Amino acid sequence: MKLVGNCLVVALAAKLIAPRRVRIRSMRNRAGRVHFMWEKDGVPYEFYTPGASRSSYLRNSLRVGEIRRVGGSR
Repeated sequence: MKLVGNCLVVALAAKLIAPRRVRIRSMRNRAGRVHFMWEKDGVPYEFYTPGASRSSYLRNSLRVGEIRRVGGSR
């Protein structure tokens, strides 16, 4: 399912939907930019859009992307 947003907006929305089950984490990606992910019941998720790590923060303010599980399959 495609969504419009960015990693911070989608992570905050997940936290609002399930505040006790979601924990937001931040990290630096390969390009040195801040990227937000969240864990829900111990399973990590992220908002992903191709090429976003090479775009400016302003261009990343709203992008069409998707939520995906990070790491191996469970």
